[in-house]
Amino acid sequence: VTDVMAKSFSSSALDMDKFTNSMQYVAPIAKQVGIDVEGTTAILGTLANAGISGSMAGTSLRKILLELGNESSALTKKIGFSVKNSDDLTKAFEKLNTMGLGTGEMKKLVGQRAISAFNILLEGTKTTKELAEELRNSAGAAQEMADIQLDNLEGKMTLLNSATEGLGIALFDLADDSITSVVTALTSLTSGMTTLIKYGFD
Repeated sequence: VTDVMAKSFSSSALDMDKFTNSMQYVAPIAKQVGIDVEGTTAILGTLANAGISGSMAGTSLRKILLELGNESSALTKKIGFSVKNSDDLTKAFEKLNTMGLGTGEMKKLVGQRAISAFNILLEGTKTTKELAEELRNSAGAAQEMADIQLDNLEGKMTLLNSATEGLGIALFDLADDSITSVVTALTSLTSGMTTLIKYGFD
């Protein structure tokens, strides 16, 4: 999931806030309908690219998926089947896109609030499919992004700070009289290095 998130943030207009705000609304329904996290994230990416994100994207997509997964809904009757997985979803959007649906009919199929998102997904079926494939091949994306972000002085200092904090925690866990002298020595060493760096080696 972390790799999918990292890849989607670099491949679409999604970011952490947009992703989490959307997912809290749509994730349970996506799982119920059989849409994997890659497919769901790709759809949210397509919507974000078109300016629909956060709770608006989440609630709109939830409504659309509810209708597509309901065997007796007007939408499933329109396409002739109900959606049970990501492949079905792609087929549904492709079929609907060829039908030339008008605004009035879209309103009947998914409701007023979901019309904009529905129309974007119909027109962006190919883009969504391509993004979903990228996300399904995103193993290692999070580590790659982290490596890039840390490959500079600021990043190295972040790693040093993290390592120092880790050492402090380890020393605290072992703290007793026998280690007090070690902590004192490390404190003196750190202070001495700071002085040398600030005022030179004269």
